[in-house]
Amino acid sequence: MSISTLTPAGSSHLATAAGAAVASASSGNAAGTGNAAQIQNQFLTLLVAQMKNQDPMNPMDSSQMTSQLAQISSVQGIQNLNTSITSLLGQMGALQTLDSTNLVGHTALVNGSSLDFSDGTPTGGGYQLPSNVDGGAITIRNASGLVVAQLPLTGTQAGLSVFAWNGAQTDGTQARPGQYTFSVNASSGGQAVEVTPLAAGVVQGVQQNANGQPQINLGTLGVKALSAVVQLM
Repeated sequence: MSISTLTPAGSSHLATAAGAAVASASSGNAAGTGNAAQIQNQFLTLLVAQMKNQDPMNPMDSSQMTSQLAQISSVQGIQNLNTSITSLLGQMGALQTLDSTNLVGHTALVNGSSLDFSDGTPTGGGYQLPSNVDGGAITIRNASGLVVAQLPLTGTQAGLSVFAWNGAQTDGTQARPGQYTFSVNASSGGQAVEVTPLAAGVVQGVQQNANGQPQINLGTLGVKALSAVVQLM
């Protein structure tokens, strides 16, 4: 009478299956969870087969089997933890989005140089200075790139400043409604100073991105992440 036995490689297959299941569960994504479940089933199938077919004269190492069982038992815990964290992140994103609805109607400054001018409604923007300056101007151009107005700097101290434009052009006429751009030139002691222009947009709505994080709709400026907002007014 012969006894069917598994080769010594069977134990290495079990260890590989256990380790792969833990690694797949730890990946934290849907594909990883599916792979972990498949490998867990594979591990259990291999374990049962090895126990049924082990050589009675050379049985499985109980300490090795216990270690492998401990690894595979952690898979379900890791999967549950990943599911809980994903759910928690989704709830936090929803709460942040709900809280961000309070920003609707406020003006936000973001990096950019666009001006959206409507007839009779002043528009404006902002800029950031890295240091104090003693001269400079704000130049406004139309969609064709032609200069239509120049304004003095509203602030020459380091930091953030805002400005407003009522549509008055250098030739004394009123600008037509439409899209304009602006640039800021500044100098200190005759040396040019780098200026960061800031476009202003009214928050029209709040939405979530693919990751569940809140974003604000700034109309013609597009949809921006909350982290892109330099200042709210």
